[in-house]
Amino acid sequence: MLRGCLAVTSSFGAESALLLSMVAEIDPSTPVLFLNTLRYRESWSRINPLSNWSRADIEQEIRRCNLPRHPLTGFGFTSIGCAPCTRAVRPEEDPRAGRWAGHVKTECGIHLTPADRSTV
Repeated sequence: MLRGCLAVTSSFGAESALLLSMVAEIDPSTPVLFLNTLRYRESWSRINPLSNWSRADIEQEIRRCNLPRHPLTGFGFTSIGCAPCTRAVRPEEDPRAGRWAGHVKTECGIHLTPADRSTV
């Protein structure tokens, strides 16, 4: 057994309660590390154990487990990032529309452009 050798990462986003609940059922002593990661359907560069789950699957499991909702989801935040790069979305918009709205980029990158990163 790998007890004590594994950790789980979480972005503490809208669906994190579900993933963390699943981990806690297996081993509540599993360390949780913060990591900016979310779903490959939302962005090609992301990996998430729920990537093959539909929105309906996720909602059903959250209700079944009676898990708390991320407080920002009630305000229209369907994809949650940091304050400078996230806004609430309207019902008719894509769930990721609130991320870097009006910009080409869709990922935070800690607010640096590629040119900025090359000088750091």
